[in-house]
Amino acid sequence: MAKQTMTEEQLKALLDNYIDDSYNAYQEVDGDVQRAVSYYLGRPYGNEVSGKSSVTTREVAEAVDGALPQLLKIFTQSVDVVEFTPQNDGDATVAENVTQYVNHIFEKDNSGAILMHNWFWDALVNKVGIVKAYWDVKEDANEEEYFNLSQDELGMLMQEPSVEIVEQEEIMGEPIPVGVDPMTGEPLI
Repeated sequence: MAKQTMTEEQLKALLDNYIDDSYNAYQEVDGDVQRAVSYYLGRPYGNEVSGKSSVTTREVAEAVDGALPQLLKIFTQSVDVVEFTPQNDGDATVAENVTQYVNHIFEKDNSGAILMHNWFWDALVNKVGIVKAYWDVKEDANEEEYFNLSQDELGMLMQEPSVEIVEQEEIMGEPIPVGVDPMTGEPLI
């Protein structure tokens, strides 16, 4: 059997179709979702008759709030939420390291227990529990200020690919010697 490869455009089209299908499926249950949230919050049912007694209950909230801790216990009871198993001889160390790394990222960097709580609550109340997973590449920027740079020093900074100059001020006049207060001209001690 020959292996078929998928082009990037075909993959994008396939994913777009899946996204559209999931969006359309969610739109179909949107009325149910709104009704379920209303039931959870104990709002009136909408069938009340003016001048008559009406009753609302919090049974949905009680059922959800009773089931949620049990669900969370299943997934948070063990030390690891995810465990990777070795596939070949010699993979045990790699599998253990990856297991520790992924669990650290899930629990510490992403507040895994809170994420699961919200995910399960959505699933129980809204019939749809969705978690979005993505890789966020952020670079930490350090802001530094430099004063009295020569043209050569400024040129060296500008050549550095990781440096972005956001503000620059050129002061005309005689250079101020090092160790002298630029405002008063007095020596710094």
